[in-house]
Amino acid sequence: MIGFQAHIGHVPALASILWSGEGHSVVGQRRRDRVTQLGDLLALLRAVRRGWVHGLRDGHRVLGFVLRDEDQLHALYVHPKAQRRGVGTALMAQAQSMSPRLELWCLQANHGARSFYHRQGFSVFFFGRDTANDAAEGHPQMKMVWQKESSL
Repeated sequence: MIGFQAHIGHVPALASILWSGEGHSVVGQRRRDRVTQLGDLLALLRAVRRGWVHGLRDGHRVLGFVLRDEDQLHALYVHPKAQRRGVGTALMAQAQSMSPRLELWCLQANHGARSFYHRQGFSVFFFGRDTANDAAEGHPQMKMVWQKESSL
């Protein structure tokens, strides 16, 4: 696996991974319209231009990506065919190596993600809602935090 900082040419592969999860959005509702997909593409383009997107590839095939703005981890997606092969763990390790602290929001009902983040060293900071997260659509969330251990 090779790490990379995404550029505009990666956007189609990133979008494909975003939409590959059985055609579902983050909260499990079927993506039905082109407006949603256009919004996803525009958000990916903006994030790539800002240098927030890093990924892993195997040869020329993109396996997954993280979208991180300083200490805010906004997204971590792995293509379904690459899941359970260490890609998510490698992406998280890459993000953790770039920042001494990471924060993220996770749906309380997403037990798989919660378990994954706990294994990566994240702890629940508090339960609430990320009001900026349109994809969560009011579903209960939790803020999780990872802090690099001090070498003292």
